[in-house]
Amino acid sequence: NVFDEVKHRLASAACDRRTHTIIEKLSYVASMSSLIVLFDHLCAYGVFLARNRHSSHVLQGILARFSYLMKNEGLKGLDESRVATSVLSLIVPILKEVSWLSMDLCASHVVRAALCVLSGMPVVGEKRSKNSRHQHSVGFTEPLESLLVKDRYYIDESTCYSVPDVFHSTLTECLDNLCTPGFGKPGEGGDSKTAVTKHTKVLHDLVEDSSGCAVLGLVLRICYNPNLLEGGPQTAERLTRILLEWPQDRCMDLSLDDLRGAVFYK
Repeated sequence: NVFDEVKHRLASAACDRRTHTIIEKLSYVASMSSLIVLFDHLCAYGVFLARNRHSSHVLQGILARFSYLMKNEGLKGLDESRVATSVLSLIVPILKEVSWLSMDLCASHVVRAALCVLSGMPVVGEKRSKNSRHQHSVGFTEPLESLLVKDRYYIDESTCYSVPDVFHSTLTECLDNLCTPGFGKPGEGGDSKTAVTKHTKVLHDLVEDSSGCAVLGLVLRICYNPNLLEGGPQTAERLTRILLEWPQDRCMDLSLDDLRGAVFYK
């Protein structure tokens, strides 16, 4: 296995402008067991790799390939707990820093790919422009429009696949933290006016940032479908109430199409 041969240099190779495309292209033909090797040897550097312009593309490719294999081939006899542990060892440290990584031009794409994997949906392809940092798109991704309920704003569960239960519970915890002052970090939260104001400002900053806005938009698209994530609509309501600064007792009776105009105006 070529990944076993270079496993002690995977992180540095992923960051190098000359070798990162090699690791990325190898991941596109990797088996599930080979992907686990990648997850295991890159997990210690997840946050750093997500912020690097080259290795962020590698992480997106690995997550997209994993999503593709899960949807089309499954675990191929591998132990579900073992696979879940390896995948989460890379994803969880990144999502713990979601409040600021979402505004990083490179890391925001990795955050979105991680959200897709945990929710059990294909990784959404990024829209490339003439000024894109990469000359090629990430493989095994799908256009967002193909994943939505027809004429609606949210993800169609028929495009998704089964994932380990711990993926959904991890995603739920991440989204709960996103809606909580301090973002789930010990000693940084609380119900004080200062903590609440700081939390609201960070979320407003995410909306006003093009990368952060894209992350929040995907979160709402996932949450608003009650058949995709248990408790998702309640999370969407909490998040929207904070973003629009609604009073606690206001009922969210808007469609997501209305919310797109009200919140995600970019």
